[in-house]
Amino acid sequence: MTKYKVDTKKQTLIIVRGIQGSGKSTFAKKFLEAGFIHHENDKFFTDENGVYKFDLSKHQEAKDETLRMVMKDLREGKNVVVSNTFNSLKELHQYKDLAEALEVKVKVVKMELNFESLHSVPKEIIEKARQTYEKHPIEKVISDPNYKVSFENSRLRNRMTR
Repeated sequence: MTKYKVDTKKQTLIIVRGIQGSGKSTFAKKFLEAGFIHHENDKFFTDENGVYKFDLSKHQEAKDETLRMVMKDLREGKNVVVSNTFNSLKELHQYKDLAEALEVKVKVVKMELNFESLHSVPKEIIEKARQTYEKHPIEKVISDPNYKVSFENSRLRNRMTR
């Protein structure tokens, strides 16, 4: 069994990446119990009834809004987990570099589980994402479906959760 330990003594940004259906959102939600705030582009396309409707013409707007919300929460001293495909290092570094400028610890996780895409992403798009994925040197790969997340040295939990 894979164990993923998080030391929360210092403010932390967890960047969760991987192709569609790899378990990013499920992994990210495990951090809610430790008071992390969770952001992802998919929230932009999900209405108040939980219905997901992707609109490619608004994809950049969703990415910009997610980055804005993450940076807002980091500036407020909150622990944050953000889950998106982050296929390119350029997109990942937008988050990593800004967090490091705020002196926030950054951890990168690549999910490699294999589930059906919740959003009916065609297999050819998933395969293209797999082929164009750019590896990051500090990413921790999780491919064990029985992984466990544990928190050490928990600081005060965030007062607000979403």
